[in-house]
Amino acid sequence: WRYRATRMRRNRMIGCVLIVTGTLSVAMGGTLTRFGQYEYLYIAMSIGIALIFAGVVWTRRPDMAIARNEGASVAGFSTMPLAERDAVPPVAPSGETAPELAFLAEKTLQLAGDDLRAWLASWSVAMEVDPVMSRRDARQAWRLRKELPPAGRARFDEMTVPERRALVQLAAEVLQLPALTRIDDPSRDREDSARMGD
Repeated sequence: WRYRATRMRRNRMIGCVLIVTGTLSVAMGGTLTRFGQYEYLYIAMSIGIALIFAGVVWTRRPDMAIARNEGASVAGFSTMPLAERDAVPPVAPSGETAPELAFLAEKTLQLAGDDLRAWLASWSVAMEVDPVMSRRDARQAWRLRKELPPAGRARFDEMTVPERRALVQLAAEVLQLPALTRIDDPSRDREDSARMGD
């Protein structure tokens, strides 16, 4: 009953109930065939399969949160799905720069060439010479570019591909910039991704 009050994982609970009901329906059809009517099995099995399928589909639906919303409408509750609400990255207050971005703009974007390579190595980031970015690296680079201030964007655009890739690795893996640590496909390494011209 705790889930009913909070409405947390409500869709999963409803889906599981449908799956159990479908399983019991198929079992009841098997029991009814003992009376000599095989049609009971087919009818119960088709109903049971439909219920099981509906239960699986229902468990995949996102849950709706019942959370207080200060600037809300008449009811004062938010109906944003939990998956969307949790996926929103934290945003720094307007006029403030995140400490990670300030650090990147102050230190990294001022360096070039061997100075940049040595500085990145001191932060355990090796600069690779591959001139082609993977799709994952390119998406992370684009996210980092959007986060940078205008002067930082211009300097970021002037960098070579290996420099940009190393800077993205520093921001995502060492500084753990929130906008970069939530990339969609973390399991795909750069070496495994498709390259243009192969």
